[in-house]
Amino acid sequence: NSLVEGGTATGTFSHVRIAMPSASGIYFRGWASNSVGIAYSPDGYFFTEPGAASSVTFANIGTDSVEIRWFSGAGTGALVVVRASSPVAAVPTDGVLHTADSVFANGEDLGTSQYVVYRAVGTNVTISGLAATTTYHAAVYTYAGTGTVINYRQNLPATGSVTTAA
Repeated sequence: NSLVEGGTATGTFSHVRIAMPSASGIYFRGWASNSVGIAYSPDGYFFTEPGAASSVTFANIGTDSVEIRWFSGAGTGALVVVRASSPVAAVPTDGVLHTADSVFANGEDLGTSQYVVYRAVGTNVTISGLAATTTYHAAVYTYAGTGTVINYRQNLPATGSVTTAA
């Protein structure tokens, strides 16, 4: 879409767009013209906010492992963060490919022992390395894109908790 804004201002230019499709890649380029000529900004690219995941459930609950399941929101994939004893409070950082490992505490720590156990396309992960009779909290964040343009849905993650078997 081409938008034209008149005026004689200098400095930073921004334009609000609404009703953009969820989890979509958007390319953009700015331009300005005056009596000297036309100048273009570098090409840019970003992903719009993905839809939220929902309905976290747990299956195959063992003494040291559990399967986490969820319904995927619109997006490229999901990132799952797990924490022992307290709800997940950390959020993933846009533009960062957080390292995941399904062995608890081996993935990236987003702070205060909140570990990334999954980052991929799918709707379930079995995690291991858990302690018996311990409550684990999970938060599922959907994302769109990859690399430096990955966009995590940072608000309203799907959440749930489970206690491992004795």
